[in-house]
Amino acid sequence: MFRYFARRIIQSVFLILGVVFIVFFMIRINGDPVSLMISRDATMEQREAFRKAHGFDRPVSVQFADYLVRLSQGDLGNSLQYRLPASALIQQRLIPTFELAFSTLIFIAVFSIPLGILAGLYPNTPFDLIARFIALLGQTLPSFWLAMLLIFFVAVPIDILPTFGRDGFASLILPMIALGLGGVGQMLRLTRATVLEVRHENYIRTANAKGVSPRNIATRHILLNAALPLISVLGIQFTYLLGGSVYIETIFSWPGLGTLLEGAINNRDFPLVQAITFIIALFAISINLLTDLIYMLLDPRIREATG
Repeated sequence: MFRYFARRIIQSVFLILGVVFIVFFMIRINGDPVSLMISRDATMEQREAFRKAHGFDRPVSVQFADYLVRLSQGDLGNSLQYRLPASALIQQRLIPTFELAFSTLIFIAVFSIPLGILAGLYPNTPFDLIARFIALLGQTLPSFWLAMLLIFFVAVPIDILPTFGRDGFASLILPMIALGLGGVGQMLRLTRATVLEVRHENYIRTANAKGVSPRNIATRHILLNAALPLISVLGIQFTYLLGGSVYIETIFSWPGLGTLLEGAINNRDFPLVQAITFIIALFAISINLLTDLIYMLLDPRIREATG
């Protein structure tokens, strides 16, 4: 188990280094990052002054080494738009983004897992038909389009749920549904398929042959074993919710990282774009690592395979 843990830590470190490399060079693909950050109407003197002020006149290898040193010290650079450290701006927006992502994850789990279990235990019943319809709906409707539908057909006519800002639980409901319906569809399909697969395992047949009650088979054997694959998927879902909420936060004016990233892109604030991208990727790698470790601790087969 220790070797598996150490191997996953090393893999995560290399992934982080890969992210750092990509984030650093993503504004240098066109060759001149100054042309992306400064106005097209700027004079040559202004461009040269900007280049020297931000160190773009030095060799790329020196810039990359300096970037690594600053990252190791927790310095994510300064925002061109706000004239503030990027880390301070990100810190202000982390809590709203985590609040929306975590609430959406709970919505996905509470809504999809019980219905998926019922659909798997009782196939070709009304439970199954409803689950398959919601799964199809969730995986075909784009989240940004669903957000606009919710605003026009739910929020505006009823005038109860807020359509912008972050003001209590009521303002969470619409963005949570818009962001989470796709995850609900994916989790419904996975839960149903997993329960159907577990139902045909040999140990389930053995339990039936021994006369174990259907209720005990469902709760002690099917549900517990079906729950294990869902853990890793929930971790992936949370990662997606952190990084994929740009459109939803923008539509609902939610003051999170997505809105900050959208504003940074529109204002050519690429140091801030770099910082937000790195932070989101860092959280994604950390969550995936934590999910793998939890899965290993809960599944004895993986512990035995990893020693």
